[in-house]
Amino acid sequence: MRVLFVVHMFWPEHRAGVETYTWQLARGLMARGIEVRVLTARKVVSLQTGTMRHRSLDGLEIVEVTNNLDFETPEASWAEPAMERAFRAALDDFGPDLVHVQHLMHWSVALPGICREAGIPVMGTLHDYWMVCGRMGQLIDAEGARCPGPSAARCGPCLARTPLVQGERAKRWIRRASALRRATGLRLDAPLRAAERWRRRLVGGGEDAPPPPAAEVAAWSSRWERRREDFRRAARDFDLLVTPSAALAAILEAEGVGEGKIRRLPQGLDHDFVGGRTRRPRRGPVRLGFVGTLAPHKGVHVLLEAFARLPAGLATLAIHGPSRHHPDYAAGLVARAAEIEGASVGGPLDRAALADFLVDLDLLCVPSLWNECCPLTIQEAAIAGTPSAVSGIGGMAELVRDGVDGLQLPPGDVGAWAAGLEAVVRAPERLDAFRAAMRPVPTLDEHLEALLELYRERTAVRPADG
Repeated sequence: MRVLFVVHMFWPEHRAGVETYTWQLARGLMARGIEVRVLTARKVVSLQTGTMRHRSLDGLEIVEVTNNLDFETPEASWAEPAMERAFRAALDDFGPDLVHVQHLMHWSVALPGICREAGIPVMGTLHDYWMVCGRMGQLIDAEGARCPGPSAARCGPCLARTPLVQGERAKRWIRRASALRRATGLRLDAPLRAAERWRRRLVGGGEDAPPPPAAEVAAWSSRWERRREDFRRAARDFDLLVTPSAALAAILEAEGVGEGKIRRLPQGLDHDFVGGRTRRPRRGPVRLGFVGTLAPHKGVHVLLEAFARLPAGLATLAIHGPSRHHPDYAAGLVARAAEIEGASVGGPLDRAALADFLVDLDLLCVPSLWNECCPLTIQEAAIAGTPSAVSGIGGMAELVRDGVDGLQLPPGDVGAWAAGLEAVVRAPERLDAFRAAMRPVPTLDEHLEALLELYRERTAVRPADG
């Protein structure tokens, strides 16, 4: 069997939850004799959008398709013709028996329909709300607040403030860099990225930008209606949609996306990454930690301020994660942590360092402000024997039972997080009770068996019949 994964970003440059899950699936399937190829998008300003490049990583074939977000129209942010042509070419080159879409961001809503036209079964895994939310699929509005749900009235102003398309100045530089590379082979990607970071620092982060003109808001309200219908059509073209989160499935089905096609499939993870590590006995302060992208929607600032309210000496807090997407936010976290006794902010962790970190923690903290679907870090912490304190919403609330095997706390509420954390650092024996009550995380092998059964079902039935 040949399986083609489609994902918005991928290893080694991007190691967030979707990318890590896709990496583990690909390697697990390859170990079972399945031929796997990953099709991913990547921004390379010295190449034209749609350019395809092949590479490999530990034996896994990867096809990178350049997408510089230099769309001619805003609608192309979810329906880009160049990416559709690249996808057709990838199908012709690989000839998959099944396509498994992990994320459509940076691709095109037309991909499931292209598969159906070609007679190739297509499945999708729903990791977030991209099918109904054009702002990074997080149902977080332009102000950083959790969105109660999509509508033209809410999405028009929000999308009008979302930089989905490169500006004309950026497009000119992309065209020049691409022409220079074709003529001379010279790549300007790194210096252009550095220049853009410097420019953003000079002009500020844009939080105080004026509201968009009324005409732009009205235009995006109209585009939102088209986007909604396009994604509903795409959902109908999928043979099957799976998700680990019942909460996510309920929200999508309420919006008319994937009705009758969504099946809940618990995630399974590689347990071997912990290796032979054993937990260090707790002595002294309770060890709290966060690992993930240093971004506002992750709520790291809420955790840091809550920790600042704890009595000194009862706990330590170690924060780790990449900062390149939100450098100013991360810099603010570093500066604030320097003022708080026992707090620290460090960079991202590789797999070995992550295992060491989780095994050494007493409590993982996941203070996300958005309805995360199924954070890998919560499950990886459980594999390492570490309970979690989480925002009590979305898939996080499905993974942790409040007061049984961890804590559920109100998202964004510094006072509630401080009170909840203080209760356990003053009575750390509760952490032992949490640890004893934690439910086992399904193994990657168990997950692969369930997934392969779905693959076999779909490849036995042509899309037109299913």
